[in-house]
Amino acid sequence: MYGKAFEQTFTGSMVGSGPVAFSVWFYVVANTDKDHYVELNPYILSAVIGADKADIQKAIDGFCSPDPDSRCSDHEGRKLIKEGQYLYFVTGHERFRNTRNGDDRREYMRNYMAERRKVLPVNKVNCKPQLAHTEAEADTKAEAIYKEYPRKVGKADALRAIRRALAKLDFPTLLEKTRQYAAARKGQDPYFTPHPATWFNRQSYNDDPAEWARQEQRPSKPSDKSRVV
Repeated sequence: MYGKAFEQTFTGSMVGSGPVAFSVWFYVVANTDKDHYVELNPYILSAVIGADKADIQKAIDGFCSPDPDSRCSDHEGRKLIKEGQYLYFVTGHERFRNTRNGDDRREYMRNYMAERRKVLPVNKVNCKPQLAHTEAEADTKAEAIYKEYPRKVGKADALRAIRRALAKLDFPTLLEKTRQYAAARKGQDPYFTPHPATWFNRQSYNDDPAEWARQEQRPSKPSDKSRVV
């Protein structure tokens, strides 16, 4: 796996965060999978990066915290959302993965238009309206499904995830599954309802509906006496 390192990384809100934070972040960029997830085990990263485990954990915790100076306001500027012991959802992965330099953009548009010409009518007058109509229809369907989801956070990422899901499942079926999930989560602790982008990216709509209504218990906070100073 690999990722792109952009100059904006060195001029954004990470400025002054130190070499460990940058090393961890570039590890994230290089190892995030196609579904926007990455495993960050401080013990492994300590050996890979050659930094203290505590410093690595501090960097990870920083990426999971709100960042008011972030260029992206989704998820309050968080770069990572913890989903498991070592599993993290990378909030802006699709955006920076798809960012292209000038040459990449020109090559992409040449290939894109060549493919569009294969499927759109020859009549040039009709090409743009038909493409716009298709995109507008997809946006409308994604919005309708998002409105049914029981947790309204990270809308931009959620809509992108829903559109990807619609490429795998037809609109009526996905809409109905989303409604069923919302009904199952009604009255449940929203803490255990995943962000919509996470739910659709994981294809959790294919899970056993009996699992949707499970109510877990929040982790208890350690008492003052048990805290390590």
